[in-house]
Amino acid sequence: MTKLPAALVSFGLAGAPAIAAAGPNDNSSARPWTLNVGVGPSVSLSRFPVAFGRAGLDFQYHFFGGDVGPALGGQFYMHFRPATFGFNVGPIFLWDFRVAEAGNFKLYLAPLVAMGYAFTTYNDSGVHANGHAFFADFGGQLKGVWNDRIGFFVRPVNFSVWAGNGGASGYWTMLLGLTLSF
Repeated sequence: MTKLPAALVSFGLAGAPAIAAAGPNDNSSARPWTLNVGVGPSVSLSRFPVAFGRAGLDFQYHFFGGDVGPALGGQFYMHFRPATFGFNVGPIFLWDFRVAEAGNFKLYLAPLVAMGYAFTTYNDSGVHANGHAFFADFGGQLKGVWNDRIGFFVRPVNFSVWAGNGGASGYWTMLLGLTLSF
């Protein structure tokens, strides 16, 4: 059962360039910077799943100075649940493909990868502990932008691997929120 979602993600990420090649891809926007502010759930992929809330932001700059192609930036996302709080910080890389355009609206699809440092603090039943980990995120993003300025983004299928002083774990995360281009 766990092989099916992984196969769908692999197929979707592998097919994104082919799908995007059919759409407009002229790099027409003069706004190479993107800022995303979002929220969503994160669930551990373990025998006893644990759910977290996530909130934060990330930003990217498109290498070619437009709205499509490779982009590199940074991210800061917090994760939280009762008696637990932490954050992830590190670089993010994505590749925006414009898949549709209608009037002042543009739709983008992007595979992405991020990695960096994760810190978590626990304070449960009088026990206080800190956890440090390396994280790596893999997934995809769908983004819609109006007038090359404001829009939405959704990352429905993102997977994280954390490795640190408590071992390793995997997470599924979904984020959605506001995107700004400048």
